[in-house]
Amino acid sequence: MEFKIYKGIKRTIYTFSLLFFLISVSTLVSAQNKTDTINGKYYGENLYIFNPSVNDTAFCIKSIIVNFDTISEQLESNAIELDFSTMNLEQKEDITILIYYDSVCNYILVNFEALLPPNPFKFSSPKIRDNTIQFYIYGTPSDYDYEVQQFKWGKWETVNEVNPLDTIRPRYYEAEVMLHSGDNKFRLFTTNLKGEEVYSRESTYRPPYLKQVELESERVKEEIVFSRETEFRLFDENNTMIKSGVQRYVDVKDLERGKYWLKFDNQTIQIKKR
Repeated sequence: MEFKIYKGIKRTIYTFSLLFFLISVSTLVSAQNKTDTINGKYYGENLYIFNPSVNDTAFCIKSIIVNFDTISEQLESNAIELDFSTMNLEQKEDITILIYYDSVCNYILVNFEALLPPNPFKFSSPKIRDNTIQFYIYGTPSDYDYEVQQFKWGKWETVNEVNPLDTIRPRYYEAEVMLHSGDNKFRLFTTNLKGEEVYSRESTYRPPYLKQVELESERVKEEIVFSRETEFRLFDENNTMIKSGVQRYVDVKDLERGKYWLKFDNQTIQIKKR
């Protein structure tokens, strides 16, 4: 009788130990995975997700459910695209996304703004400080670069480009520019998500420390000499550019005799090579 009681106690202890072990294992497995719920609306854009690798054979995201539909393709990849156009969604229809992923890693929503109401993109009015142009952006940007344009020698020219990822701080950008004497006009340009051209307002800046560049002589033999270093472009009579740069002295010994058009500082004049 005593043996039976002892044997029953042993079985009870064994049963509780096994149950505790199973609960522990279940809790451990559950703790290794996390679930995020993401809510938004459909505005005609797909959602892109960066899915990091956990090891050589496994990826961070284990499963994705969109409006009760399980996504099984592309999960074994670092780049996941949720193509909402294949899900028969109406514009502005609610979207609920459940992402199940390993707790040891973090995925990245590359363009979460795709689930938000479109916000028209625009630039702030650019400001010029010395040789730097500064500006902010508003709304939802595209992947196109931001072009810095300057009005030079009678037309707008792109003088610098800024990658949308090269931000100094959120939505704030800077770029180097070259100033000439007198009024310098600048504007910004890009293409928005709809493929439309977007321009900023024009900004004008007159550097008080820059005097007008003077040309030593309009008749040259071996070199063109400016009063100081300046950006220049030299064209033949067929309007073909043959020299350009930023210099004070320009070697022209290799040029044939004749007339040429010289653009420098904020001026355009005709010179004669002897």
